[in-house]
Amino acid sequence: MSFSDKSDFKGAAHKALGLMVEHEERKAGSRDVAYENVANAIRMSSSWVKKSVLDADFMRKPRVTLFHNIKAAYERLCENIEAEHQAELKKLAKLKDEINAAADGIAEFVERENRSSVRGATSARPAPHPQAMTA
Repeated sequence: MSFSDKSDFKGAAHKALGLMVEHEERKAGSRDVAYENVANAIRMSSSWVKKSVLDADFMRKPRVTLFHNIKAAYERLCENIEAEHQAELKKLAKLKDEINAAADGIAEFVERENRSSVRGATSARPAPHPQAMTA
C-alpha cells in the first residue's frame, strides 16, 4: 500500500487503532481500559485514542511519528497474537498425542480382555447352578 495522500495514511492509522482497541477490550474486558492500553502503546492520551477510533476524521493532520508509533504498536500486537497462536497449536498437538496414546492403550486393553475371555470360554466348564451347590 502506498500512502499517496493523507487519507491513506489517516485511514490505515484509524483501522489499526480500531483493531488494537477491539483486541485490548476482549483481553481487558473494558473499553476504557482498552483505550488506556492502546494510548500507552502509541504514546498518546486515552481521550485522543477514543476520539480517533470513534471519528475517522478526528486525525486531520496525522504526524509521521504518530503513524510510526501506531504501526510499531500494531506490529507488536500481531507478533504477540502469532506467538500466542503458535503456543496454542503446540498445546493442542501435545493434548492430541496424549489422547491418541490413551485411546491406543484402551484399544490394547479391550483386545487383551477379548482374547482372554475367548480363551477362557473355550476351556472352562459351565459354572454349576447356584441351587445345585446348596443341595
